[in-house]
Amino acid sequence: MKSDGFTDHAITAIADEPPMLEFDEPVLDALPAHDPPAETAAISANALDPLLPPLPGRGDSENDKMQRVAALTLNDVTAIVRRSAQRHRMTRLLDGLGKVNPRKLARARKSYAAGMEDNETALVLIDHSFLQNGSKGMLLTDRRLYSDMAAEPIALHQIRHVTVDVLAESARFQNSPLLVNGQPVCRRQFNATFWMDVLSALGRAARGQSPEAPRSRGDEWGDDRAERSSRRESGTVRRDWVEIAAAAASAGQSVMQIEDELLDERVPRRIARELAEEIHEIRYQPQPDKAWLHIGGGALLALVGIVLTVGTCAAAGPNGTFLVAWGPVVWGGFYVVRGIYRASANKWPMTRFDIVTQWKAQNPTLAARWNDD
Repeated sequence: MKSDGFTDHAITAIADEPPMLEFDEPVLDALPAHDPPAETAAISANALDPLLPPLPGRGDSENDKMQRVAALTLNDVTAIVRRSAQRHRMTRLLDGLGKVNPRKLARARKSYAAGMEDNETALVLIDHSFLQNGSKGMLLTDRRLYSDMAAEPIALHQIRHVTVDVLAESARFQNSPLLVNGQPVCRRQFNATFWMDVLSALGRAARGQSPEAPRSRGDEWGDDRAERSSRRESGTVRRDWVEIAAAAASAGQSVMQIEDELLDERVPRRIARELAEEIHEIRYQPQPDKAWLHIGGGALLALVGIVLTVGTCAAAGPNGTFLVAWGPVVWGGFYVVRGIYRASANKWPMTRFDIVTQWKAQNPTLAARWNDD
């Protein structure tokens, strides 16, 4: 049988190949292993998700693993918490930062923070127990977040989404739990905006990102560089920008959430940041006039009830019946307590129209240009 040249060439090439070597299992076991370095493995694994913390190497000790996971130092965490507390005017928290009651801390570690290590530092303890002994609440350390509502502690680098249940005005006396990654961690959270900001900043910093939440939007809109300057320099603030920020602030959103709303509307970054901070400050500014009105009006109403009760007692005589004016006393006490609480927490209800009106009063020059347009 005559074969063509191609077949002969293929047979010759196959015959010229060296035979495959076969090794027994002992020989294979004796070959040196060529594992990639730990640094290379960590880089290749983290290339899939840049938000993950560096992976520990094969030969790392437990201390090295902890340093890789918790890259933040105590000073870093304290600085982030202090900066957020100053932004939200949390004076009481600033005074007690890192000064947790030892008895409450011991009870918290026994109740829900059993995994807290000896080299962890407690920064803030929120006590929601009935006896105020620290058995229930939330504990923030320089490494983790502990809560009696969470099954396990949450490491700082695991904090990604911090929200709060915004309730209607008619349900203001119900619980508004603080949610971390969709899981409740704290009930009856009256300072939700502060905790949303500080926990989000700690989570970003623990993952090696900027605590100030670098945005992925804003720069890609192709705005002119003159428009990117601050609104004080450019003097251009549109009415709808202020109304969007005011609506977000009236709903209880934080500075970063208000800024996100503005960036979604293609507002330049600097203008969005500056406007969000100003609107948020207007929303939570102290209002002593309203506080004194509530406290004074409530005290006057309670006094009227007491006077009516004393008057009916005197008119009835020793053997007669008298009327106790519980209504004015109860409502007066309620207004006094609500005035004190709102004055201490700056939780005065404000609508979008109220916020826009105050912003226009503080910026008459910029607001006057709305009428010129």
